[in-house]
Amino acid sequence: ADKTLCLWRLPSVKDEVEDPSASAPVSEMGNVKHLKRIRSMAFSPDGKILATGGEDKKLHLWDGNTGRLLWTLPGIEETVANLKFSPDGKLLATVECGEKNAVKVWQLAQQGGNWKATLKWQAEIDVSPFAALDFSPDGRVLASNPGLLWEADTGKEVRRLDAPTMDLAFGRLPPDGTVKPRQTVLATVAHDLKLRLWDPASGKLLQELDHGIRLNAVAFSPDGSLVASAGDTWSTGPGSIKLWDARTGTLKATLNGHPQGIESIAFSPDGSLLASGGMIGEVVLWDMATMGRERDTLHNQEARIEVVFCPTSGLLATAYSQVRFGPRTGVVQPPDADASPED
Repeated sequence: ADKTLCLWRLPSVKDEVEDPSASAPVSEMGNVKHLKRIRSMAFSPDGKILATGGEDKKLHLWDGNTGRLLWTLPGIEETVANLKFSPDGKLLATVECGEKNAVKVWQLAQQGGNWKATLKWQAEIDVSPFAALDFSPDGRVLASNPGLLWEADTGKEVRRLDAPTMDLAFGRLPPDGTVKPRQTVLATVAHDLKLRLWDPASGKLLQELDHGIRLNAVAFSPDGSLVASAGDTWSTGPGSIKLWDARTGTLKATLNGHPQGIESIAFSPDGSLLASGGMIGEVVLWDMATMGRERDTLHNQEARIEVVFCPTSGLLATAYSQVRFGPRTGVVQPPDADASPED
């Protein structure tokens, strides 16, 4: 079966989705492959670049508008288990796992159609099978396994959190009515069933929440009001997502719909949808206006699906191994749309 990276244009929240089969990639045009599983994807903040990294020790940069392969980053030595762009798009951080496990931060530059990547710093780390990675909202701090906080520009270790870490994410809590800046928090999840919220400036544990299953993924809603945790009940049990009030820790909803575990989760840039990628190839879309009513299910051919939204267009990228882009970057029309894809 094909193992593909697909881009989906999803119906808006107000659209009635009567035919789930309408949410499917259209004909494809590229055939550049990751020869093994894609482990990580990230859009640049402006949405112009999609980076993909995999177990084939390749890191590709794609044009986010056309699907054209732009460049393959040299200097990759191991599996690219995770990658993230800095908020200003100037840095690309990677976690490589294999005989050597390392965090690397690259400075990207383009001149006259030619790409260049300068390795700013690297550091060896201990990692779990899931390699966590995220930049703080201001881009000054990079967090990685195992609960390490680094100065993003220099690689200086600034803090180490005392917690197991399978995934992590930075978020900014919504305003609380005071004049102080919005508080930045760091969420971590692990197989010990816990979601933890930290103050990254002090390393203080703010909250510890019990999801009840081993956890693989965590994400904040764009406005910072919700934090979602997701995982599985060991190898063959069903997966679930829990939505928590990020400030108070109150459980807002539990989302059940995956027959097995959940590999990854992502909020759409407007916060209207939550996408979750399952371990047997399904992607479930959840309506956040109803606090988690299941909207649709997108079906891929392979297991362990990664999901990520483009921050500007709202396109959803899903991947397992092979990269293929359809016309107009695999745009999928809402089922009631007769017009051609948007420019």
